Amino acid sequence: MTPVLEVDRLSIAAGGRRVVDGLSFRIAPGEALALVGESGSGKSATARAVIGLLPPGLAPDGGTIRFGGAPLEAGSATLRKLRGPGIGMVFQEPMTSLNPAHRIGAQMEEGLALHTRLNRAERREACIAMLERVGITDASRRLEAYPHEFSGGMRQRIMLASVMLLKPRLLIADEPTTALDSLTQAEVMDLMSGLAREQGTALLLITHDLGLVARYADRALVMQHGRAVEEGPAAPLLDNPREAYTRALVDALPRRGPAREVPPAPPLIEARNLSVTYPKRGALFRRAEMFQAVDGVSLSIHPGEVVALVGGSGSGKTTLGRAMLRLVPVSGGQLLFQGADVTARTGPALLDFRLACQIVFQDPYSSLDPRMRVRDIVAEPLRLPGGMALDERHRRAEALLEEVGLGGLGARFPHALSGGQRQRVAIARALVRDPALVVADEAVSALDATVRKQVLGLLREQQRRRGFACLFVTHDLGVVEEIADRIVVMQHGRIVEEGPRDVVLDAPRHDYTRALLAAALRRPGAAA
Repeated sequence: MTPVLEVDRLSIAAGGRRVVDGLSFRIAPGEALALVGESGSGKSATARAVIGLLPPGLAPDGGTIRFGGAPLEAGSATLRKLRGPGIGMVFQEPMTSLNPAHRIGAQMEEGLALHTRLNRAERREACIAMLERVGITDASRRLEAYPHEFSGGMRQRIMLASVMLLKPRLLIADEPTTALDSLTQAEVMDLMSGLAREQGTALLLITHDLGLVARYADRALVMQHGRAVEEGPAAPLLDNPREAYTRALVDALPRRGPAREVPPAPPLIEARNLSVTYPKRGALFRRAEMFQAVDGVSLSIHPGEVVALVGGSGSGKTTLGRAMLRLVPVSGGQLLFQGADVTARTGPALLDFRLACQIVFQDPYSSLDPRMRVRDIVAEPLRLPGGMALDERHRRAEALLEEVGLGGLGARFPHALSGGQRQRVAIARALVRDPALVVADEAVSALDATVRKQVLGLLREQQRRRGFACLFVTHDLGVVEEIADRIVVMQHGRIVEEGPRDVVLDAPRHDYTRALLAAALRRPGAAA
């Protein structure tokens, strides 16, 4: 049988350096192949080379790509005709691939207008049918909406529907679920693999998530530094990897350790019937409706305890985490810190509370000042309150950078660091004043598996050494298994379940918790 796609000794260069070096693989009709590797391994460059969309600065440097037995050449008329009906691509972030200035219907119809002879009415009916197939309700009305009116998961469904309308022979999915919570991730991947089976489409899945590979791929090819490290059937490869790099990827997946004993003590921070409301966007001159992001939540965190706050996108977990630091206004309830009411504190009293609590954000690149050197970023919190000389601040910052594995990098700017190194800087900045509470808001969700393991290990070690309490906001239940003492599950702004880690994970009581666990992509080889 002729392969749908055949890549033979492909090389891609950037500035004289090869980012892909002599890569070869094949995909049969209806087969799902996963290209696996960390950032910089060359997997996305390979996918873009197949469809002829390499970014500026990258260029093919040898090898051949054949589709259905015929060679493909970047920029050729044949390749342009194949994009859509022959090869479709779903990108990582649909908001960047959907045009915000055009309605969904117009964007979905574009491919049909270019590659079929359907009239406008027929194209519209095909779009409605496909939107309904991917689970978008009220499809005829939704065709008139713009991308910003949809959630991330719905935008990814729309992108998938647009691609699959043309029934491509090969679907390339480049990290299609990276920014999605576990429930939405499972829905999108089930939908994608289901549509591929229905239409006989081959799937090239680009991912660093081994859970996705174990559940959805027939074969896997592991890449490192642009080269193939190991290839074979997905399940055996992940259960018994032969190569050291593959073993390192598998070993980097979170795993559950023994439960810790947290000494009994009064709560460090306590929310009592806390509520947060936001005005919805309304029409001009019309009073905006209020949206209840957090609805009467009560939550306590004890000294030295790590509490994981879990839920899907829109559950209110990030809003609650920020409300407990007084970073968003509270519309009702009380917030107590060390027994004192801080709900309405202002001025110096509020500053004292905020200095005792710190936060680590999801994306360190947007939360670190690009114009400041690393040592100055870490030392900045020591300026308040005053009294510490600049040299002393720098000495303390350099000592903490050494502690978090960034010794000697204090003179660099954030852009000169990797993503994992930037997150270490953010953690050092949060810890430099020895806070009593740290809120980690999706602090490892954007990191590769091995970098995530390093950052989680750093957080665990610093938490044991310094004894701060931690509210760990996440949608990743694998991370929860590794780091949490207690789990709190949120849905629609309310807490639906709470308890010790092992109790919640092994015997969940609420249907939503069970759904989250069922959707979670567990460690390959582990029981689901």
